[in-house]
Amino acid sequence: MEVPETRYTLSGDVNIAYQVVGEGPIDLVFIPSMTHHVELVWENPSQAQFFSRLASISRLLLFDKRGTGMSDRVAGGTLEVRMDDIRAVMDAAGTERAVLCGLGDGGPLCALFAATYPERTTALVLINTTPRFVRSPELPWLPTRAERERDIEEVVRRWGNREAAAEFFRRGSPSATEEERQSFARVITLSVSPGSAAAYLRMNLDVDICDVLPLIRVPTLVMQRTEIEVLDRRNGRYLAEHIPGARLVELPGRDFAPQLGAEPMIGGPAPQPMNDATITFLLQTPLDASHLSHTPTQQPRRLRLRSVPAQYHRHDLQYVPFALAHVNPVCAAVHRKPSLTRSAKEDISTLLRPDISILL
Repeated sequence: MEVPETRYTLSGDVNIAYQVVGEGPIDLVFIPSMTHHVELVWENPSQAQFFSRLASISRLLLFDKRGTGMSDRVAGGTLEVRMDDIRAVMDAAGTERAVLCGLGDGGPLCALFAATYPERTTALVLINTTPRFVRSPELPWLPTRAERERDIEEVVRRWGNREAAAEFFRRGSPSATEEERQSFARVITLSVSPGSAAAYLRMNLDVDICDVLPLIRVPTLVMQRTEIEVLDRRNGRYLAEHIPGARLVELPGRDFAPQLGAEPMIGGPAPQPMNDATITFLLQTPLDASHLSHTPTQQPRRLRLRSVPAQYHRHDLQYVPFALAHVNPVCAAVHRKPSLTRSAKEDISTLLRPDISILL
């Protein structure tokens, strides 16, 4: 795919590099974890495929967080300041409302935006993330601040070493091929300098959105893989337990990168009906009083979708996941697909209908 045009917008006095890709019916802001480079990522085959698929069913907004990639190299910045970069990009792109999807340390940014600007947030999707990064009485399983500091020193000491970066990526996503590891390593090391990397990682040590979670009033899906070496599954469960009405989806797998693994979480190389339908189900959920009746002490509902019959896997299910934010467009899209038999259309429509029994 040709590299999309990169544009700039001001957030305060900082230039933020962003791209708008696709022409789907719903706007989607995707915020990746750690460093990012809006142009180099398109040279990474798995990343390009991932973003191309999202752009095929949405109007996808990507941007380099301040201090990284093609955005201005600035030091520091609170979570609130960095969150406002999302608003600046949405304004520049002419986006009134969007689905906010955050991976890793992009999650707290998205969650804070959703709590601050609910009128501009269609839905919130948090993938393999956490409300904070250092230990606290509420999250005693997290590493201590001293442990995080030592990890940062080691990362910075080896920054620029492509093999070390590839090994760092392998720990988080062990199913990545050697080519994928080297490609990610190139993007990571060229997106930020050692000093900027240290500043960025240390900035995250002060992130804490625990008090923000109960204030989120938009449909929310928390997705996480359960066997990631560098991430405790209790993080996602904490998020889902403290965001009113949130759904928790736990999937098997050891890969932090959502597009990798035997069963990609979203945006894989081929349609993944089970996982795509999970997100569709969330976005179909009406935002009513019953949806918001959940309290932090209640257990969130955990979604486990039944398997889709194998014969449907070969069909072009491009109408999911993000483009179909409401049930009528879902059913309409299903029934417009000429490649599907009448029986397949009825079965898939049933799967996507929010009142069916897909909750165990």
